[in-house]
Amino acid sequence: MRTALLLVACITCGAIATASADDADDAADAALALARQGETAAAGGDFTGAVSLFKQALAKDPRPEYQCNVGVAYYKGGDLPRAQLFLSLCLTRGSHLDATFLGAVRDVLVSVEDTLRAGEFSPIDVVVTPASAEITVSAFEADEVVVGSRLLWLPVGEHTITVAATGFDTETVTVTAQGHDPVRVPVTLAKSVVAVPDPIEREQPTSRLETDHRGGWRRAAWIGTGVTGVVALLTVAQYVKAWGATTDAGEQPPGLDYTIAAREAQRQIDRLYIAYGVTALCAAVTAGLWWQSRPRERMVLGAAPTSDGGGAVWLSGAF
Repeated sequence: MRTALLLVACITCGAIATASADDADDAADAALALARQGETAAAGGDFTGAVSLFKQALAKDPRPEYQCNVGVAYYKGGDLPRAQLFLSLCLTRGSHLDATFLGAVRDVLVSVEDTLRAGEFSPIDVVVTPASAEITVSAFEADEVVVGSRLLWLPVGEHTITVAATGFDTETVTVTAQGHDPVRVPVTLAKSVVAVPDPIEREQPTSRLETDHRGGWRRAAWIGTGVTGVVALLTVAQYVKAWGATTDAGEQPPGLDYTIAAREAQRQIDRLYIAYGVTALCAAVTAGLWWQSRPRERMVLGAAPTSDGGGAVWLSGAF
């Protein structure tokens, strides 16, 4: 008991000393304030409240000192399996801490494990693959997640262990804790298999309307071609007529007959220019009709998941 009280004092002093270097960090300051509140709660015998406060501090600033605080609070509250878990995590992560401090933690951990071996508890050695998998146990709180393989002490009875990792299927196993011999529980997660859908082949969004109207565009294009041909022939006839009128005017001697012939020639030339314009317009309209009646190319729309959990969509074809 005296060792445990000394450990609480060492932990608190260590947390205060290390957190003081990060005064500029709001999260570290908030964590330190919560740790001090946890110390007060522990000193008053409220170990459940101390656990909650130290956990909040750990969530804001994941220092191994705070893990030790949680472990000691669990130890003082009589919850030995969780005390063993947090104290062992503290030693694993806190190898850089003061040697005296670590020695006190080890002493308490040895005491906890000796009591567990003598009591109604069993060591469950959970070995996970991949190594980054997270372990949750029904006997612990939901926020008490263990990363990687770990020896856990559980009360005698049946427990559910859930192992999860990103990119793998979650696995849940039921274990029965009995006796004091270690029970090895290997859990190998299978990689998640995401079905890759086949590319979706479909027409352009307006393909049905285009198919329905394509025959009409083609008919209109043929009519336009016929009209353009007729207009072109009329333009040729007008050219001949204008050429003849110009020739006749050139053969007249100066005088009234020449003036009349020249006016007629100019009128025919004006009509020829109009015929040129009409022919060009008909040709442009006909070209547009043929463009609209051309066959449409198909496109392929594909979709598939990506390795980062998102998705990719691609569009291919001729446009």
